[in-house]
Amino acid sequence: MSSIQNVSSTPDYISKFINTNLEQLNNIHDGGMDEFKEGCLGLKCSEEENTMDVFLMDRELLIKTMAEES
Repeated sequence: MSSIQNVSSTPDYISKFINTNLEQLNNIHDGGMDEFKEGCLGLKCSEEENTMDVFLMDRELLIKTMAEES
């Protein structure tokens, strides 16, 4: 697994996805924040399978994910 240090260190296919879909990503983020009041946008990416799952990570999911990866 690679470690992203900042947005400019993301692989090209992720950067292109973000730049191409910025408005939709903002809508997903804003909708999730309206519902959960806190969290961050999550991306589950696979270049091999050509998939990009986008979701809002609420506090509970964020804590669980951080604990598993720490």
